[in-house]
Amino acid sequence: MKQRMQHFLQSSLFYLCAFLLALLTLMAAFWALNLTPFGTRNLLISDMGTQYIPFFTEFRHQLITHQLSLYSFSLSLGDNVLPLVAYYLLSPFNLLLVCFKASAVPTAISWIILLKVGTASLTMALFLKLTYHQQHVSTLLFAAAYSLCGFVAMYFYDVMWLDGVILLPLVALGLQRLANGYHSELYVFSLWLTIVTNYYMGYMTCLFSVCYFIYLLELRKNQQHRHHFWDGEQRLLVQYGLDSLFAGVMTLFILVPALLGMLKTGKQHFNWHSFLPTPRFGTSVFSQFGIVGSDYTQHLQHNPSVYISIFIFVLLIGFFGSKQIAKGRKKVSIGLFLALAASLWIGTLNTIWHMFQLPNGFPYRNAYFFSFVCIFLAYEFWLTKPWQHEPEWLGRSSVIAAALIILGYVSEHIAYLAKARPYPVQDHYLLQTLVILTLEMLLLYMSTHLHQTHLLWAFLLGIVVVGELGANFYGSFKTAKTGDQQVYAHNYTLEMNYLKKTKPKGKAFYRVNNENSLINAAFQEPYNNYNDPLLFDLNGVNLYSSTLNEQTRSTLQKLGFYSKNARRISTVGTTYVTDSLFDIKYRLSMDLDHDSLHEHMASTLGIGYAVSPSIKQVVLQPDAALQNQQMMLNHMFGDQAEYFNPVQIESVRSYQLNQVYHYDIHARTTASGPLYVYFPQVDIEKSRFRVNGQLKKTRLRVVNQAVLSVGDYKQGQSFHFTFDTKQPQIQLSEKFQTLNLKLFRTNIEKLSHSQFQLQQNWHSQRLSGRITNTKNKVLFMSIPYDSGWRAFVDGQLVKPIRVVGGFLGVPLKPGEHQVAFYYRVPGLRPCSGISFGAFILYLAYAVILWRYDRHERSKRLR
Repeated sequence: MKQRMQHFLQSSLFYLCAFLLALLTLMAAFWALNLTPFGTRNLLISDMGTQYIPFFTEFRHQLITHQLSLYSFSLSLGDNVLPLVAYYLLSPFNLLLVCFKASAVPTAISWIILLKVGTASLTMALFLKLTYHQQHVSTLLFAAAYSLCGFVAMYFYDVMWLDGVILLPLVALGLQRLANGYHSELYVFSLWLTIVTNYYMGYMTCLFSVCYFIYLLELRKNQQHRHHFWDGEQRLLVQYGLDSLFAGVMTLFILVPALLGMLKTGKQHFNWHSFLPTPRFGTSVFSQFGIVGSDYTQHLQHNPSVYISIFIFVLLIGFFGSKQIAKGRKKVSIGLFLALAASLWIGTLNTIWHMFQLPNGFPYRNAYFFSFVCIFLAYEFWLTKPWQHEPEWLGRSSVIAAALIILGYVSEHIAYLAKARPYPVQDHYLLQTLVILTLEMLLLYMSTHLHQTHLLWAFLLGIVVVGELGANFYGSFKTAKTGDQQVYAHNYTLEMNYLKKTKPKGKAFYRVNNENSLINAAFQEPYNNYNDPLLFDLNGVNLYSSTLNEQTRSTLQKLGFYSKNARRISTVGTTYVTDSLFDIKYRLSMDLDHDSLHEHMASTLGIGYAVSPSIKQVVLQPDAALQNQQMMLNHMFGDQAEYFNPVQIESVRSYQLNQVYHYDIHARTTASGPLYVYFPQVDIEKSRFRVNGQLKKTRLRVVNQAVLSVGDYKQGQSFHFTFDTKQPQIQLSEKFQTLNLKLFRTNIEKLSHSQFQLQQNWHSQRLSGRITNTKNKVLFMSIPYDSGWRAFVDGQLVKPIRVVGGFLGVPLKPGEHQVAFYYRVPGLRPCSGISFGAFILYLAYAVILWRYDRHERSKRLR
């Protein structure tokens, strides 16, 4: 009992040291980078600043207020939350958010990253110890190298991927236990957790599990008679298949709803070029084995981040030529190594590993699987004590490592000169790499040959390796334009307090267009306020997310809203019409000098209202935003009135110079109201729109299309407009339209009498209210159509209809009606039942296997 307790304490101390070594190394790097919580800078960079921090802030708000919901009106006009939650927010570490204020979420994320990296080192230490039955201080270096490998150094701020790094050693360990005849619980539940925390990395881990299981089978084959091998392994193959199936089916409650949601995005574009079996990189990849092979400036385009520390790279090379490693084992290991290298190098395999779609930036997201294999192979070589048995080969390995890294840098130079690489090569990192390599080999020699002081030299070697890991992390990130945490916290608090003025009184529903905010001052990188509705818990229109609903984006784009790509929709392009119809009551703009809270001059109509049944006939056309708005109004009001009036062109001068068309227009309005200009497929910033000599600027750079307001005009008022474009323009009078504001307001007032009176206790998944109409009408809801919505009119289930391309509608008969809407995430309920059933079946299956194994053992004992 005493020995068991002593062993437990020693093991616990070992794992604690593994955790702390990586944690303290990363803390030192954060301190050197002046990153919160040890400095004043934060991670307001890249997708972390524009997406993840708003997502985490909204998630924290829901946890704090106990208002968890699977539908949100902060996701553009409204959307299913589960695809976003499934990809970004299901890590158990995210519960730490409740310990921090909303203004301190960037600091909370720093702590989450620190703890995740420390935990990855712990799980790697567990894998190495239980796989090789060694508990030595040197093992901690290999564990730390895994947790701070090149993938982590380059992508640590993509925090949702780090759970996959943590769980990979546990999945591999579970597979080993399965192959060695132990029970499968570790494999099943670690794979289940990997998929649940991030299904993207979970998918890659499933591919890796196949490769690793084949590797384990081949190792077993080397130990048995090859002719009879498969006869004896049938049960193992069946068990692996069943266990993997159970792990997968138990995740259906996340996978299927998330898949159904992602199928509604605009990212399902098939690019057959990415499936060609072409090499993705050349010999320049060897530069990545030195320190800072890539840095933040290259985060969207670079070679695979395969850094594992220079010292371990030498040992990896040593493994392949070592005579101490059995030939059969070495052959199988090389097979696994080459399979994972091919998954990075060959275009076809790389695309398959990335869920059949090459990523738009952040390439080679499967690099950490390769690093994992490299590290445990290097560890195998380390355990042979090469300094005793193969000192000459160890020395040659260091020379080969240096030569390969130099080759990588030479290749980088050639690529840069050939303009195949956009960034200059930083040769000082090559020099530092060679110095570190020489120092590490010298310290290794002294620690193994100077017996009286070998502990001192071994300690210094460990310090250099750990310092190298920290230096690589520091160098990989130091070029990032980090944010200011003090400014962010101060301005976020000010803005949140100010935004309380827009909070619905009595829980009334309306939307806010936040055009510019105080937190912009905390960013060094461009911040375009796409996700402010999530950040400040507002009902909005903007959204920047890979989960953006394509139907919603496309519909808004056809109405003149600006959309840069399938992941973004912006309120640049709103008009009085869209503000009224979509209940955008406030337009907010704040900066350090002043703030402006503008309430819409025309009445907003609430979340829903009864319109003419002819609304069902509306089909929006591309590149016809103002005509689409005119058509919507006519079909809503049931009239043929001209709400938008084209201007009267008085003169046009145009000429072409250097393939650019220059236009000079004098025109006169034909109605009183706001004047809008709409030129589809024109880069507005490059076109230099000028109105009466004043340059027309937009909040965002509009590179394709958006409706622009150029001011309020009286009927008959003249204006002067100039612009440049690469495409000749026709029907110029149709490009300029004045909204007849008086007529518009009159009809909006009439429409408000048939408004949907939303009850005060509404919830984003549950909306109910009363509406009165005198004729057959359609209740138009400014909510995107979704198969998850169910509608009840006077207690009777009514099938919702899709109107205006992407909005929710319900047919109504004359009279007063009680209407209720309830949202269910498509696929969630049935798949939750299937997952729970699979869990029960797996438990029964595990018990049966356990009883069978116990029976077999007792038979052998008899």
